[in-house]
This record gives sequence, C-alpha cells and structure tokens, in this order.
Amino acid sequence: MTLPRVVLGANPFHGVCYISASKRRMYRAMFDSVESIATVMKAAVELGFSALYCHAKEREVQAIMSVKEAHGDITCLALVPDFYEAMDRQTKADEGRSDSSTWKLKHMVRSLPAVVKAGATGDLVPLARQVLSDELDLVSPTEPRFVVLHAMMTDMACALEKADLLRMFQEAVREMGAVPGLATHNLPFCYEKCAEMGLEFPLWTAPVNPNGFMMNPSEEACLQVFRDAGEIVFLGKKVLAGGVVPPLDAFRYAFEHAGIDCVSVGIATAEEAREAIEAARGVLGENWTAGVEVV
Repeated sequence: MTLPRVVLGANPFHGVCYISASKRRMYRAMFDSVESIATVMKAAVELGFSALYCHAKEREVQAIMSVKEAHGDITCLALVPDFYEAMDRQTKADEGRSDSSTWKLKHMVRSLPAVVKAGATGDLVPLARQVLSDELDLVSPTEPRFVVLHAMMTDMACALEKADLLRMFQEAVREMGAVPGLATHNLPFCYEKCAEMGLEFPLWTAPVNPNGFMMNPSEEACLQVFRDAGEIVFLGKKVLAGGVVPPLDAFRYAFEHAGIDCVSVGIATAEEAREAIEAARGVLGENWTAGVEVV
C-alpha cells in the first residue's frame, strides 16, 4: 500500500486543541455537523491532499464518504478505537429511541462476560476484540488502506506485555485488507517491547516536532529509534507541537532532522491547508505528493 507523505489530520474536527480551552470550544462549534467537516476536507483535497485521517467517529466517517463521492479515490487512514465516542455509543441509545432502557440493558448483558473475565483474569483480549470489532465495522465504509491502533491501547498493551491483544488487532486489520499500524506516545519503550514480544508492525505513528512535545521519554530517544529502525515507515504526528510551530519549521524538522517518511497535520480551514501544502513543497519540492510503500 502507498501512504502519501502528507496526511490530513483530524484533531480539529473533534475539538482537540492543546493551546487553549477557548479554541477547543471554537473547534467543537465549528465542526458540529457532517457538512462542516466535509467542507474543509473537500477544500483540502482540492488543494492537493490525497490522504485523510479518520477517527472512529460517525460524523468523520460520513464526511469522508462525502469527500470520496465528490473526488473519487482518496487514501483513508483509520484510527481505532475512538475511546470517548465508543464509550458514548456503548452507554446510551440514540436520542428519541423509545426502547432506550431495553437497549442499554441488552448491551450490558452482552458486555458483562467480557468485562467480568477481564477483571478476574486480566485477559483483555475478549473485551478488546468486542470493542475493536465494532470500531472496525464503523470505519469500514471508508475502505481504509491503513488502520492504526490508538496510542492509549498500544501503550497499555505494551506496558502489560499483552502480545495477544496486539496480534489480534494485527490479524483483524489484515483480514479487512488493510495495513496495520501502531500509534504510541512512548515510541522507544513500545518499539522495543514489540521486538521483545516478536511482533512486527510496518507502520508506526508517534509525536515528532522541534519542541519535543509529547516525544516521550525524550526527543533524543525517539530520534534514535527513527535512525535505527530500518524499513519501518514512520508517520509523524503532533508535528505542529500542539499548534505553536509553523508548518514549514515542522516539516523541516520531521523530514530533514528526524528523517521520517510521512507526517499528519491537522487543519481547520482551507487557508491552513494551503499553508501546509506550501510548507510541504518548500521542504519536499513537487514530490511532496509522492507516497511511501508500506507492506
């Protein structure tokens, strides 16, 4: 599979901002509908983006379907599970449903065996399989070519040495015809732990920025993994360091200093998409639209 070197991130679309609470509220107000998300995505695609991140959120999935209908073949990279929306889906019925109490009770009964087993034995796989199955079904209409495990679950699985959980995710993604990847907020630890557990993932995504923001345990330790990893493809996230590093500086750091293959960048307006593309051209030249093979 070919992964474009610059991927449109999705954090603004679900209200994530590291600068201020007021900007988080602004994003949530801006992107409160499928149409508002799709409008920015379509503008970014028309400017040159060919790959979109998709969190397992119903609005984002529907927005990407709208983009694909308008613009044809777009590479989708899905991130699962979306813990917050998954919990919301799992604990409440849709508004206006007359059978909400019955729906909740049925879900509790269905989930109880996996929850009890996880608590009693420490075996998280049945519970994780149930959640991941639902999440993969949710993003499947976008026909993702890459599916990345959420950093929260990757970091937990590595800390607890749950190789079976990671292997189960890997197999499920391969079965749907996509390439599995891992997101992490502690790349050196998780990368080494996967090697110890005999697990190989062709794609990793981790924070990469000149401020060292979220590059745990240290910027230098993460850079060393990039240098030593060989054929692994790295997709940098948090490249703007939460929105304080200009795109040109961010891309120079990621591609030239860190030497990684690809980046994702969140944008909230067409103007921000244009700025990101100009930065990509400034660092990569006209080959910024080229892709990297991930197997």
